[in-house]
Amino acid sequence: MLPIALSELIQIFRNRSVLITSFVMPVAISAFFIYQHELFAQVGSLGYI
Repeated sequence: MLPIALSELIQIFRNRSVLITSFVMPVAISAFFIYQHELFAQVGSLGYI
């Protein structure tokens, strides 16, 4: 199972668009939500969680 996971990880790092959409975008969106948590707490209360 480890060789298959390693080959898949290599393929992800070779394809830049997959790398961006699978790693960078979730981290960026999470950072945005953490940075703007007060605004979302006022607007949507606990609904945005």
